[in-house]
Amino acid sequence: MKILYNKYTDYRKKEYQIYTQIVEEDGAKKVLKKNVYECGLNHIKEFVSNSQRLSEVYDSDMAKPLPCVYEDNAAVCSFISGTSYQQILETLCEEKNKEGIQEFLKKYMKLIEGKKSNQSPFQCTKEFENWFGDGKEFQGLLATTFTNLDCNVGNVIVNDEGTWIMDYEWCFSFPVPVDFVKYLNLSWLFYFDVPAIQKLYSFEELLSICNITG
Repeated sequence: MKILYNKYTDYRKKEYQIYTQIVEEDGAKKVLKKNVYECGLNHIKEFVSNSQRLSEVYDSDMAKPLPCVYEDNAAVCSFISGTSYQQILETLCEEKNKEGIQEFLKKYMKLIEGKKSNQSPFQCTKEFENWFGDGKEFQGLLATTFTNLDCNVGNVIVNDEGTWIMDYEWCFSFPVPVDFVKYLNLSWLFYFDVPAIQKLYSFEELLSICNITG
């Protein structure tokens, strides 16, 4: 087995520190995710359950999570090639195609929302407060029942077989306000993944395009 890529997240709490590897064996590539410490084993196993749950979040023509299984003490995910949402948006920014950017953002926001059956009015839970703090101000707003907080533009891949969610480490099985998820992913997009968009829009303008207020 040949290791093509290796990343170690050593800046997290022990239960969330993982190794991510892309390996090649008999001409086939796959992605391995392994816990660094024993206390992180459940986090690795959650990759498999996240994959199964996310298959219920999206219509098949909207997106599909990459298949993932647990074997040999690792979460083993398929490896695919394609064009990421990040690359698509970077190209639109280079072309200064504002109409294309706005259409792209609308499609991206729909992806974050998922299908209607995964949406409900937000009810603040202890789990939400443990992760994000007081959420009472969001009470009653639209929320996702099962949430993929990791749905950034670098983790969405498009190829001839459709649109794929490539990574889904940070998923939550409690309600999270949709606009909260959108805001976090737009922040990541604006400041880190596609900073070229700053030449065309302010962050406030980006929020307005995506109908996020407050």
